[in-house]
Amino acid sequence: MPSLYKMPAARLEPRCISNVCPHRGSSLAAGILYKDGTLACPFHGYRFNGNGKCTLVPSRRDHEVDVVAPGMRTDAYATVEKYGLIWVCLGDDPDAASPIFDMPEWDDDNFCITTNEEIWEADYHTCKFTNLDYVHLPVVHGIMFQGNENPIQAPVHKITSTEHGYQSVMRVNPSPSEGVWEEIREKGAQVESIMKYFVPGFTLRGQVEIGGIGSGEFNIFYEFTTPIDETRTMMRHYFLRNYRMDEDFHTEHTRRNLQNIHQDKALAESQRPLVAPTGPNPNGIYTHDEDKIMLTYWGLMENMRNKGWQIDRSKLKNPDSSIRIIPSPERKTNPDGWVYEAMPRIEPGDITEISVKDLAFVDIDGIESTRPKDYGKSEPVIPRDAKSNATLEWEDEALERVEKAPGFIQPMIIKNAEKAAKENGTNFVTVKLLEELQAKQNGGVAPSSDGSAPKPKMVKRKESSNEKKGLLGMANDKELDGKVVIVTGGTMGIGFGMATRLAKYGAKIVITSRNSDTGEAALVRLRDAAGCSADDIVYFKMDICSEADNEAMMKFSVDTFGRLDAIINNAVFPGDFQLLADESLESFEQVMTTNVTGTYLGMKFAIRQFLEQGAETGDNYSIINISSGATRDTGMRMAPYIASKLAVEGLTQAAALEYSRQGIRINTLLFGMFETEKALQMMEAMPVIQEKGAAKHHVGRFGDPEHDAGEAAAYLISERSTFISGTTMHVDGGMCL
Repeated sequence: MPSLYKMPAARLEPRCISNVCPHRGSSLAAGILYKDGTLACPFHGYRFNGNGKCTLVPSRRDHEVDVVAPGMRTDAYATVEKYGLIWVCLGDDPDAASPIFDMPEWDDDNFCITTNEEIWEADYHTCKFTNLDYVHLPVVHGIMFQGNENPIQAPVHKITSTEHGYQSVMRVNPSPSEGVWEEIREKGAQVESIMKYFVPGFTLRGQVEIGGIGSGEFNIFYEFTTPIDETRTMMRHYFLRNYRMDEDFHTEHTRRNLQNIHQDKALAESQRPLVAPTGPNPNGIYTHDEDKIMLTYWGLMENMRNKGWQIDRSKLKNPDSSIRIIPSPERKTNPDGWVYEAMPRIEPGDITEISVKDLAFVDIDGIESTRPKDYGKSEPVIPRDAKSNATLEWEDEALERVEKAPGFIQPMIIKNAEKAAKENGTNFVTVKLLEELQAKQNGGVAPSSDGSAPKPKMVKRKESSNEKKGLLGMANDKELDGKVVIVTGGTMGIGFGMATRLAKYGAKIVITSRNSDTGEAALVRLRDAAGCSADDIVYFKMDICSEADNEAMMKFSVDTFGRLDAIINNAVFPGDFQLLADESLESFEQVMTTNVTGTYLGMKFAIRQFLEQGAETGDNYSIINISSGATRDTGMRMAPYIASKLAVEGLTQAAALEYSRQGIRINTLLFGMFETEKALQMMEAMPVIQEKGAAKHHVGRFGDPEHDAGEAAAYLISERSTFISGTTMHVDGGMCL
């Protein structure tokens, strides 16, 4: 397996070299990547550049490499970065390789995209076979061909092939959609399905004009297939659409696509042999409808085999006792002097596989029928629920409840509900099941959910007499006048509320988020809410997990306003809300990276800026980090989130000890439940959360993002709090009592 690496900070192109160090066989992927783009072996530190040349032998750095280790080199492969992926030509003739295809939707703002990647326990050929034809759609996915006399028989579809791939086009009357998909297409509307296969990346592209022919509404997926070894394959998917562009539809769109993909996955992983053959079975029986697309695929593989591009498996040695190297372009130019031999390939004259054109093929359309067309129709040839291997079917009302929840929490609801349904031996998610799960959330039934206990009285926050006169909380409405404050994640929720109140007190605000569309819209709303000029509030798009983005954000803020006085590290990722043993490593790492690393980076570059501005004892620079009442009033399914917030509190205390004497105060605001847009949506979708929260917030209401969080932040930034550093201030309505 080659080593693939990239250094964005150094603006270097991605590189791919053989993973095996030619000195002593260590894995270069386990080594050290240097700023100059060289990769060092973890054993003796031999460094190799992106062209495979050894540039340094550390133990004898006083000599040129050609003197110490003459001819020391490893294989390097051609790479291209495109469409969010790195494409590698693993071979010695990149000029002869099929060109990377066009993906016109990639830069088209009319399309939105969601992605998924996962490892399938199957050979890469087998992974492709499970979705290379139309006939499996009714049997595997329950997608019937309406209007056909036999709804399991695929309509006529034409295949055209080239040297680099093929295309298949079919028009069909699909089964009526249900739930949220009903409104997308009129009943009886015909759709056109176009399937394309490209040799680069073993890529499959599927396109359905989901709204019906002529609607211009397309559902498109790209499936990129990367072999890991003989029995494992990395499957990456892009799901694109130009309809229902709202973020809350992302989860349902991804779920619907993965429903079919996971059925194909289950099929691929159950097929035998585990290692697929390198060509079609010469004794196999192939028929017109079921196999013509697969045979087109084998024809493409045959073309590459005829060029001498197929590995000779019969000559491969056991990888546990030998090293396998894919030949690189340099071997073709300079074939001698390599430490390890290249993988053996089949010469065109030694091919033993049967040619596709010589296979036994039953052209069924040319044979007269011998059975009535409805033969076997009375038997349930299609299971009642053909979706039992993937995501399950949902009761309409249950799906509507999920859609009311914020987009970030929808995957958690879907995952937990479908897991519970399977454990109950059913393939159907109902409202009743959702309610049962909600009752169990946080370890028990919510107080008064069954009416057996009185519901706590909850009210809205009452305006103070000063507010009724149009006055704010602090005596001087412009107490923060001229102060420059960054609020990460300031485009919505509590962050937006804090930014609004600080701007009203006269601060100049920089808000940040990942999504520029929502960011620009929030900028307009914030200016209106705070009554500020366009020059006083700006937006910066960034990923808080990126060191480069944090550094760029700081430069942007100082270039715009001339200085920095405070930062609120507010951006957060809550996680998947799973029990710890069910939590994926990917989700855990994303929680920790966003909440802990993101906070650390914001603190790091803010402190550097304060010091550059001459921070010293007696100054009033402020850093505010954010924690959660969940760290004290611990809830279930929140382990990564709680761990991350406790880590943030630790960062606050440690950094406050280091920098308070230099006029840099660092504190944490710990929040209870607030009436943010997403929280209100979540409480509407899952009333039990509101009931539990009501019982815990002893002041009798939930937090107001601007008044409660904003006032607390304003206080910690103002001159009134210069004796406060390293503390965690509770703004939680008594939640943690």
